[in-house]
Amino acid sequence: MENLGKQIAVSQLEFSNQSEEVILKGQLINQNLSYQSTFIVGISMLNVLLNNLQKSNPDLDVQELIEVESLPNGELNYLLNVEEISNILPAWIIESEKTYKQIRA
Repeated sequence: MENLGKQIAVSQLEFSNQSEEVILKGQLINQNLSYQSTFIVGISMLNVLLNNLQKSNPDLDVQELIEVESLPNGELNYLLNVEEISNILPAWIIESEKTYKQIRA
């Protein structure tokens, strides 16, 4: 249980419609120590992250904060800035990431 007290103050989530990764930027907090960090997690963790942010902000629709940038090649980049809302998540959420099979039709 090494990560019991660790938390992440999420500042930003970045992802794309053509990528299998989500870039999570934030501050890792471990007791009295904290530092800025960037984590790369699988796209399958996006729903877990959004659900936890939504639970922390029940009177706000977190998905409405997502900004979409359309690129000329058809790619869509998504950016979610969450510095202004309740954004503290337990670190075990991303440290316990499991590999999921993704089925696409």
